[in-house]
Amino acid sequence: MNDRLLLENCNGIRIVVNPMDYIGGFLLRGKSFEADSIQLCAKLLRNGGVFYDIGSNFGLYCMSLASISNVRCVAVEALPQVAISFLSNLALNPQLPISLYLGAASQKHGQLPFLSPHDGNCGTGRVSSHNSSLKVASIRLDDILIPCTDADRIVMKIDIEGHELEALQGIDLSRAEAPYDIITEYEPTLTTESVFKEMRALLMNAGYRPFTIFGSPIAEFRNELLPENNIWWTRNPIDISR
Repeated sequence: MNDRLLLENCNGIRIVVNPMDYIGGFLLRGKSFEADSIQLCAKLLRNGGVFYDIGSNFGLYCMSLASISNVRCVAVEALPQVAISFLSNLALNPQLPISLYLGAASQKHGQLPFLSPHDGNCGTGRVSSHNSSLKVASIRLDDILIPCTDADRIVMKIDIEGHELEALQGIDLSRAEAPYDIITEYEPTLTTESVFKEMRALLMNAGYRPFTIFGSPIAEFRNELLPENNIWWTRNPIDISR
C-alpha cells in the first residue's frame, strides 16, 4: 500500500488510489473521472434505491453513491487483485451499505477466458474471445438482483470492456427487480455496430430508450465517442436538468 495515496471527498468518503493508474492519476491531478455519469446516477437515486456497479474497479462509483440516503450498492468485479482494492476502500468506509461479488457478468455460470488489464489501467481487463491462461468465474446478473420496494429507483452501470451485451443477456428484464436505468460503456473500438444494434434491440424491446448522460436522445448508431463514453438507457425518464 506504500505506493497508494488517500483521497477524501466532501462527504467524508475516503478512497485509496494508485497514482500510476489511469483513473488514480486523474483524481490525484485534481481532475474528475466520469463525474457527469456519477452525477446522473446520483440524480436518479436522490430519493433512494439500489445501484448495481458491474465492473466496479476500485469502487469510485459505489463509494460515491452509497453515501446517498437510502441507497444500497451491489458491486461485481472479475479480477481478484482489483477486488482487493475495492475491499480496501470499503474497509475505509464501513458505514456504507455495499456488497461485492467476485466474477465476470455474462449469460451463464461457468468460467471465461480473461485478458489481464493493460499496465497503468486496472480497468481494462476483459473477457477474451480466444483461449487464455487466465480464467475467471462467470455469474448471471439475474442471480444477484435484490428485493426492492416500489419506491426504489434501480440503477445499473455496466463497464466491462465490450462484454456488456452478454451481461445484459443474463438478466430477465421483465422482473420487478430489473433496473429502471442502465448506463453502459460505449467504445466504438470495443463495441461493433452489429453488437450495438443487438444490444439496442434487446433493451428497446424491454421498454428502454437510449440517451446521452445529459439526456439527449440517441437515434442511431454513432461511430464516435459519446460524453464520457456512456449511454443512459431508461424505461422511466426523469428531468435531470436540476
